[in-house]
Amino acid sequence: MKQKIAVSALVLLAVIIGTTIREKMPTPMSVYEQPYEFSKQAPRFGTVDNVVATTAPTYEGMTTRETFLVVNFDITTNAARKNPVATLMDGKDRSVRSVTLTRCGPVQVGITAHCEVGFEVQREAVAGSVLRLSPGFSEAGNAVLVHPLDVKG
Repeated sequence: MKQKIAVSALVLLAVIIGTTIREKMPTPMSVYEQPYEFSKQAPRFGTVDNVVATTAPTYEGMTTRETFLVVNFDITTNAARKNPVATLMDGKDRSVRSVTLTRCGPVQVGITAHCEVGFEVQREAVAGSVLRLSPGFSEAGNAVLVHPLDVKG
């Protein structure tokens, strides 16, 4: 009888430990959705350089009660022939979409293009903002260039 109780206790303990470990493991979907983040140069994407961020009361004829964060940067792609997609993580760790598509000069593999993108951001959330550039509209499984912004103005 004592052996049955001991075996039952060990089986219960094994189930509890197995459940705890399984809950801590990532799911296949969460692994797929996780982007590959790089700071300056990303394989299968390119290199970002000369990143300058400034605040402005207007952007492309638009006005706001808050502020526009205008980011200028140079990008040299090594695979894509299209403008990168820019998103912003503001100082409150919220994802902000750009008010317009990223505007770049001609994007050619291996040639540096100058780009500009604007974001509407709350004034108190400007500090600590981070620019995220990806080659497509989804970051899932893509190389993403992540650049903290030193905002001027």
